[in-house]
Formats: sequence, structure tokens, C-alpha cells
Amino acid sequence: MLTNFIICDNRLLIIEGNLYQPRSPKNPGAFDFKKYLAKQGSFSGLKGEKVVFRTDKKLWGWTNLRNRIINGFTDALGKENGLVISSIILGRRAVDLPPETRDLFVNIGLAHVLAASGFHVALLLGIVF
Repeated sequence: MLTNFIICDNRLLIIEGNLYQPRSPKNPGAFDFKKYLAKQGSFSGLKGEKVVFRTDKKLWGWTNLRNRIINGFTDALGKENGLVISSIILGRRAVDLPPETRDLFVNIGLAHVLAASGFHVALLLGIVF
């Protein structure tokens, strides 16, 4: 696993993933990503698995509330279980689930559980109020 850090305007972008060597296309006339990278002076690609954006500014509003909910569940239930419960309540896009866990839900046909719905929003509001 490779970690790449990018710093811009006092903000930090962290990308974790794996390097891979692209292949030439099998279809004639298809886009040749390997040749394109070679022209740019690069010979490998990065498959990003996790992206984290950090800033020194204090988070507020819904972002702060979302982070408090996620941290509460992960502290009480452990990281993996806490992230699953948080994504059930907040939705898949609000929580950074590991790709393996997300793929398990898709493979067994339960991906809809990770989508935020009216029930999930009502559950969240019930917890908040």
C-alpha cells in the first residue's frame, strides 16, 4: 500500500492505494493508457483506495455532526462495525467504508441497505433530538 501526500493552501490531501503497471490495449485503435503515461514521463498508475482531505480549520455544521456520529459508533462498536452502522444511518457516500466491506454488501445483494433513505434520516433525527 502506497500513501501519497499533497499539501496545498494549508490543506492536506492523503491518497492511499496501490501502484500498478498499465497494459497496452487489446482492441486496435483503443486508447493506449500505457503510451500516454510514457509521454508524460510516468510508467505506473495509482489505484486510489482511500482519499482523506484534512484541513486545519475547525469543522462545523452538518460535517461536525456527521463526524461525531461516525466517531461515536466506531468508539462503541469498533472501527469496522461502527463504519457499517454509520453508513446504514448516514448513507454510503457519507462514510468511508473499506472497499472490501462495501463489495461484500454488493455481492450478497444488500447494497440498498447502505443507501440513505427516509427511514435512515428519521433515525438520525431521532438520535439527534
